[in-house]
Amino acid sequence: SVVLGVAAYFGSNENFLKISLWLFLVGYGFHFIAGHLYKILPFLVWYEFISPLVGKQKIPMLNDMIYEKGAYTQLILSISGTLLYTFGLVFSLKILLDIGAICLLAASIVLIAVLYKTYKFKNIGEENGDKRESL
Repeated sequence: SVVLGVAAYFGSNENFLKISLWLFLVGYGFHFIAGHLYKILPFLVWYEFISPLVGKQKIPMLNDMIYEKGAYTQLILSISGTLLYTFGLVFSLKILLDIGAICLLAASIVLIAVLYKTYKFKNIGEENGDKRESL
């Protein structure tokens, strides 16, 4: 991304600039945020809703709260979408741009679904009669 940005600056190539910004914003930004959501949300749900149940009942560990198959599916879709869209920009092929955008949309939907499944762990205490006030 940085190399393409420098090449775009010195070469005055607008396409290099588009590709550089795309790779920085999506290739780095989207994947960085998605990765941190997988790290932060389970901890927040565990800390807020499950930690008071420690010692009172069997509770899930943080890694048990993430649906791994969905997380890997999201990872594959997002990497594929980023690469396909990048190649679409490089070769100016609309079909690659469209397929890449669809893959990224599907990755975002899968990310939301996986994080929602993680958030549903907040109800674990209610199964055994703990009626804590939830969000």
